Amino acid sequence: MLRLANFWAPALLGLWVVSATQTSVSVALHKRVATVATVRKHAEASKSSVQHKMAYFGTIQVGNPPQEFSVVFDTGSGNLIVPGSDCSSDACTSHRRFDHRKSDGINAINCDGSNVSHGMLADEITITFGTGKITGQCFTDSICVGAACSKGNFISSLDESYTPFATFSFDGVLGLALDSMAQSNEFSVMSRFHGAGVLAQPLFSVFLSDSDEEKSEITFGAIKEEHMASELYWVNVVGDAGYWQVEIQDIYLGDKAQKLCQGCRVAVDTGTSELAGPSDIIARLEGLLGSGHDCSNLDSLPHLGFAVRGPNGKPKILSLSPKDYTSEGSFGGCNLSLMNLDVPPPKGPLFVFGIPFLQKYFTVYDHENSRVWSLVSSTDRDTVEASPCSSDEWEGLLAARYEGSPQSLTLAWTEDSCEESLGSISRGCQSLPNGGFGEISAPLLEHGESEGTQPSKVSAPAMTLNLINASLGSGLLSLPWAAAGSSLLVAAGVTLLVLVLNAVTNIILVAAAERQHVFDLGGLMGRLPGKWARLLRWAFDCSIWCSVGLALLGYFVVIADAFDPVAELAGLPSTVKKKASVFVGMLLVIPLCLMDPEYLAFSSTLSVAANVYLVLLITSIFTFQSEVTSHHSFCWLGAGPGIITMGSALMQSMIFQMCTMPMYEVLEDRSVRRFSICLAISFAFVFFLFTTLCLMGLSLYGDGVSSNILNNLPPDVSGDVARVGVGLSVIAIYPIYLESMVAPLRHAEERAWRHRQPLMLPSPRDSVVFDDAVPRGTSGDLEAEPSRSSTSWMSDRLLKVRVKVFQLHAKLPMRPSHFAAVAIILGSAAGGCVVTHLGLCNILNGASQVAAMVGWAPGFAGLFLLGWDQRCWQLLMVLLIVFSSMMSMVGMMHVGCNKRGTYRAVARVSRTDVERGVVFPADSLRYRDNFVNSLNCMWESS
Repeated sequence: MLRLANFWAPALLGLWVVSATQTSVSVALHKRVATVATVRKHAEASKSSVQHKMAYFGTIQVGNPPQEFSVVFDTGSGNLIVPGSDCSSDACTSHRRFDHRKSDGINAINCDGSNVSHGMLADEITITFGTGKITGQCFTDSICVGAACSKGNFISSLDESYTPFATFSFDGVLGLALDSMAQSNEFSVMSRFHGAGVLAQPLFSVFLSDSDEEKSEITFGAIKEEHMASELYWVNVVGDAGYWQVEIQDIYLGDKAQKLCQGCRVAVDTGTSELAGPSDIIARLEGLLGSGHDCSNLDSLPHLGFAVRGPNGKPKILSLSPKDYTSEGSFGGCNLSLMNLDVPPPKGPLFVFGIPFLQKYFTVYDHENSRVWSLVSSTDRDTVEASPCSSDEWEGLLAARYEGSPQSLTLAWTEDSCEESLGSISRGCQSLPNGGFGEISAPLLEHGESEGTQPSKVSAPAMTLNLINASLGSGLLSLPWAAAGSSLLVAAGVTLLVLVLNAVTNIILVAAAERQHVFDLGGLMGRLPGKWARLLRWAFDCSIWCSVGLALLGYFVVIADAFDPVAELAGLPSTVKKKASVFVGMLLVIPLCLMDPEYLAFSSTLSVAANVYLVLLITSIFTFQSEVTSHHSFCWLGAGPGIITMGSALMQSMIFQMCTMPMYEVLEDRSVRRFSICLAISFAFVFFLFTTLCLMGLSLYGDGVSSNILNNLPPDVSGDVARVGVGLSVIAIYPIYLESMVAPLRHAEERAWRHRQPLMLPSPRDSVVFDDAVPRGTSGDLEAEPSRSSTSWMSDRLLKVRVKVFQLHAKLPMRPSHFAAVAIILGSAAGGCVVTHLGLCNILNGASQVAAMVGWAPGFAGLFLLGWDQRCWQLLMVLLIVFSSMMSMVGMMHVGCNKRGTYRAVARVSRTDVERGVVFPADSLRYRDNFVNSLNCMWESS
């Protein structure tokens, strides 16, 4: 007996010790607003749009002694990522950083889990998301979630892109997907906890409350029965990619099966603020459900159910009430919480259940058996009993993230990224708060585009037309005049040089904008390091307003001249013709400037056609020798100060760097390479058009050509059509340039919208820095801000927007960016009624823009924002800054010289004068400016 006691005593003691060390822990989750950034198309997947939704996160400890971090518990990713102390980017320094030097027993490893070879450095890993990337190194150290601790592998970042990571109010992400989603089993926290035996059960459960009165939490190792309103119902995970996902049999409206999605899969994503599904099915559901804009029919809407196949083959229905699948819009109306997610077979079709589902259903994830279950939470017991189906049928399951991965079910609080972990899928990568951001190796769902919430995307052909259109402003009309003082061949060479220089600088700015995820020039300059960044941002914003303001003024000068034939036909007296033309142009410009970019592609096509018609008309006049015109001699090759004038005139036409980034922002499937191709095609066309116009213009009118070549056109129908067409083309260009002026204001406006705060001018923050903290009492699940000009926003009732300008409070009856747009149009129209000499306006504007737009902006961006530290590259950027500054000074000085010349407008021969038989002297259409007289011509045409 004694021998038996001696045998059992140690065994029982061992069992007691093991059971004493096994535990369950709960971590409170805090609810904050998360930002969801745009995700580009990846393989077969479509893109998503920016939204600002809810995210839940809690705290963990890493290292010994423990260092605390706030993380998103993300079932859509598999690794633990925290900012590292060696990371100096803004995204890291704004959060708590893990200092490996202060942790005892830490071990650096390679990111495949292997040990670092003697004498070698540990490797690094770069994880690319749809909206940013992280580069990090891998360590093994203690990881604690509450009282549950184990050694495990994790990633400590060395660099994080500003967007999206700087926008998070939490520090990192703890991935809770199945092991196949992690770098290796050692990187899976659940796998390490299970292997170390620290949890009572190898599972975790998630309870999300939609009330501030009740605590949301994630529990490891146990299931809290107080959150249960019914029995658990297990469903096996399908797929092998590591996501928590299950198969659904059909969709129900009320108690009727719709036969909409038989054999689809469904995933539960704690970072998705809406329900996501195939776009064709979502469209049909929206039509069948049809919630009223004012919520008037909310009580009559049916329950939305998803039939899930259980282990015994019997279907169970996961049901959502109308209150669950609708949300209140920013203007008080009702919106369906449905977004598009197109995942092709065999991984799709796929639905994703987000916050509306998780706030109703308590979900449990069995890591060991790859199964998931869900049941109605205790707070929704009444909702279930009131539903048309039995309480049994409301039990369900949770499902997984996007990629149809067998054996996986995924939940993800995604905040911003989304592209990588899902491989080829991803329409609507939803927001993951910090760690769930799209997963370290598996991206999260992002919000699919919803009508009226984001500016529409522009296709590559439309972008090419817009780029051509941006180059065909009032500067085009002054090119023959400028070429008269530089000689034709030199003018062609200067044109080529200016085009190449502007192409390179535009690409530099676009590359920097893509890397920093800032899409206005002032905001991009605000990213520069050092204390001068904010000052530079304001300096560039002011420069943009001045230079673009001059360009817009010049456009109204062109409009006044172009619509003169219309005013003549209307019989208006000469004293009001110009003002009437400007007024008509203003009425046409205002609605165009409030449209989305996609609607400008048609106007851009008309604009390009009008300019091509102008060149063809001049070519036709040259070819068929009308009686009124005759050939004039001009200089083929020469040298003189007119070269500077030609460069300034070209710069005025070709400098649209301030517009490039807002245009690039809305490019469909945007990438620097895609934009560069569009730019190259457009500039090749522009070079041909410019040189042809100069050749024909000089051949016809010689060195006395007007600074606005419209004034040289014959007073017949063909000439009037060209004038009116060019006037309309300038109107089409106007919105492209105006957007560069209002883009900083629009971005500041979007920040204020997200946080329900007054719009503050000047802005206290950078253009894309958002405060995620949601003050108590405000809505956590904020609707995305309206599109800058979406028609759906315009159809909503107007609200008064609070504005704070230099500490003065005011309310505007419309969006401040729209208000500013109208004010700019009125100001430039007023200037257009006064200014008469287009050439002087153009060369003044062109010379003033060279330093800021061609030199300083791309030079500083290339030096500090691209991450290229090669000495040769840095030297080139410095030379660009110096060269452009010198050219700008020389150009401005030359403007002063020209002002002392004979600047008198060419008298345009009107139709009335011709009918009256008025005869003009042969030289009445010819005059010379000082820079033309100074030309030293070496080869003159005969």
